[in-house]
Amino acid sequence: ERIKSLSFQEQRVVALLTDGKTNKEIGDELGLTEKTVKNYLATIFDKLGISRRAQAAALYTEARRDPR
Repeated sequence: ERIKSLSFQEQRVVALLTDGKTNKEIGDELGLTEKTVKNYLATIFDKLGISRRAQAAALYTEARRDPR
């Protein structure tokens, strides 16, 4: 449910993060600067109430398994 609160672009960032990509790789794939990716991640972490990349990946993976 919390993943659904993210914008489309934020969900794209989390999906790539879940694939193990670095901020630079995420930026390269989405046409964003590394700084912009960091800003997206800060917003994502705030919206989800988390502080680590692994937590975001776990939430995204769980949401994909149970897409209610």
